[in-house]
Amino acid sequence: MPENGNGTIDYAAIDYEHFDLEQYLEEVRDDIPRPNIMICGGTGVGKSSLVNSIFRMELAEVGSGGVRGTEGIRRYTTKDALVTLYDSEGYEIGGPAQEHYYADILGVIGEKRRKAAGQISEQIHEVWYCVSAGGKRFLDADRDVIEAVRLAGVPVCVILTKVDTVDEEELEQLKREVRRSLHRGRLGRIQAAAGKNEPRRQPEEIEIFTWSAMLDDAPPEIRDAYVQREPLLSWASEHLDESLRYALLSAVKGGIREKRELLVKEVIPKYMLRAGGIVTATSFVTVPFTDSVALTGLQTLMAGEIIRFFGIDSDVKDVAKGLAGASLVSYCGRTLSTQLISLIPVVNGAVKTAVNLSVAVSLTGTLGAAMAYLCEQYLTFCVDLNGKANLPFSDFLTEERILAAMKLVQGSLGKDGERVSGKTTAKELAQYFVKQMLNDLMKGSGWKS
Repeated sequence: MPENGNGTIDYAAIDYEHFDLEQYLEEVRDDIPRPNIMICGGTGVGKSSLVNSIFRMELAEVGSGGVRGTEGIRRYTTKDALVTLYDSEGYEIGGPAQEHYYADILGVIGEKRRKAAGQISEQIHEVWYCVSAGGKRFLDADRDVIEAVRLAGVPVCVILTKVDTVDEEELEQLKREVRRSLHRGRLGRIQAAAGKNEPRRQPEEIEIFTWSAMLDDAPPEIRDAYVQREPLLSWASEHLDESLRYALLSAVKGGIREKRELLVKEVIPKYMLRAGGIVTATSFVTVPFTDSVALTGLQTLMAGEIIRFFGIDSDVKDVAKGLAGASLVSYCGRTLSTQLISLIPVVNGAVKTAVNLSVAVSLTGTLGAAMAYLCEQYLTFCVDLNGKANLPFSDFLTEERILAAMKLVQGSLGKDGERVSGKTTAKELAQYFVKQMLNDLMKGSGWKS
């Protein structure tokens, strides 16, 4: 990565013909802390199938014919996935392994806590506890592990797998049994605490999600009702520290709403502030200035990070060359910059620097949001629908689509010039942009989930 003398990236020095965008993205990933998630449950409940379906990599061989797919508590991680999974050995009902199961899970949680006291990135952050709906029962052993994990302060949810093997009534009955059993366990704990004069706490409800690997290709109305991918990922994201959410969402399939909000709140503003820094450092005052090589370089890096964050299988180097080589960023910028400038009053030819800062920051944010929108569209129409419109992403990313997406985003910023004119710093503009994007575009005026 070309750098200036002060160690920052020299965006104007990027050679698109030979630039290694993949290396840049790897450098970004190397600085991201990983969440540690433990997957628990009895033998044959489908833990490995769940993991392989949720995460964008195959972490474990799927067991079949009653043979364990995993043995012991195994640790899985890859550089690309940005997540570490602990897959617990399943237990046979009444078998010797059941006696050690409880101790093994809590042992790993406790050991990591002791060895890495105060280091949040080294703890077990969540437990996903799988129960086969086909078994039609929730065991005391399952309840005891879940309650012990919760007592240790680790968020845990229950995932009812193989729901395709039961009918609606049986599924609802199993959900009720899970809640009743966990409620009884919590009441017992509360009563025990009361006997020790400890503070009483009301029993909290546990989140229960349903899952079936067999329904991935079912009609959307059936699949979405019983394969609760999005609710599960929403829960998982909400129960992680903010520093860990990027890694989780980057590693999973789905979670579109959460990915969108994280991009708009954190990733895109990062590049908007850098765009403001370029304008401030270079005293760039020519309008329109969107042919700036440095800004084009910055915006191309941002586009590459967004594409990779969505997990799109694409040669991001080719995408980068397409954006820069065809001057597509500049083309879109020239088309929109006049509209952006019109929102900022210019008094007696003054405030040109403010105009340029506003356009640089707003245009970078507009492009970033447009790229996020196009990634969502691509996943929806070219990937999720069984590849019915199968296209490489570089072919999907046409000038017409980018320009239309940027106009959609820019339209969400409103027509009230006074709301923009008071924002004279890159930080103020980025905050304004995020607020408008979340309130207007992302929540109902054109960008549907």
